[in-house]
Amino acid sequence: MAIVPAIDSSSVLIIRDDAEGNLEILMVKRHANIKFAGGAYVFPGGKADITDKNFEDTTDQKDEFSGLYFTSFRELFEETGLLLGGEVENQEIFREKLLNKEITMEEFMQRSGAEFTSTDLIPFAHWVTPDDYPKRFNTRFFLCKAPEGQNPSPDGCEMVEARWVKPLELVAQASEKLMYPTIMNLKRLGRSKNVAEAFSALKRQKIIMVKPIVIKGKKGEFRAIDKEAGYCEEVGRQVFHPSMKI
Repeated sequence: MAIVPAIDSSSVLIIRDDAEGNLEILMVKRHANIKFAGGAYVFPGGKADITDKNFEDTTDQKDEFSGLYFTSFRELFEETGLLLGGEVENQEIFREKLLNKEITMEEFMQRSGAEFTSTDLIPFAHWVTPDDYPKRFNTRFFLCKAPEGQNPSPDGCEMVEARWVKPLELVAQASEKLMYPTIMNLKRLGRSKNVAEAFSALKRQKIIMVKPIVIKGKKGEFRAIDKEAGYCEEVGRQVFHPSMKI
């Protein structure tokens, strides 16, 4: 059987410290009627648009994350209403027009004066769906500090909920509503107590592309990943929920 090409996509781990100084991450919940991962809690993000790379021509990013910086910026704004680089006048009106396809992203940038800077997004991880799946993604994960003074809101179409949670608490409470890469990245992020620790830890970790190996046994299916990719050995092999295989 031919291997299905993996779709370029991005996911944004957008974090902040709560009132007690503890790390929180923004998660969004996909609409239950969406065919792929309906009802799952995910990081904001999505598929790359062919025009996204046009907004990165002036940056010096030349790695496997190139082109996905702006995808992250765009998807974060569309799905949560958060605008990196600072708020703009009539931000919600612009977002509504963008979601309704009344304006393009290029028109939004020109009319609103919104500024995009790739340095707001720091590469965090790189995952690729196993070869034998019918739908595959080549996903780059970025770490980002939440913009001050802005409150997230779901788009009401793809995303029906947006909430701040502690990474490990969400894994413990709702693992059946999380995809395998989401669980693994939440566990990795959960080692840090606050935003400063999370960014400091990232500086010490080399990004290695992860393509899980599916292992089938009498007790079900498991996944194994490269221990060098920065995930704890004890979570390097994880049972995954049958409805959340990607």
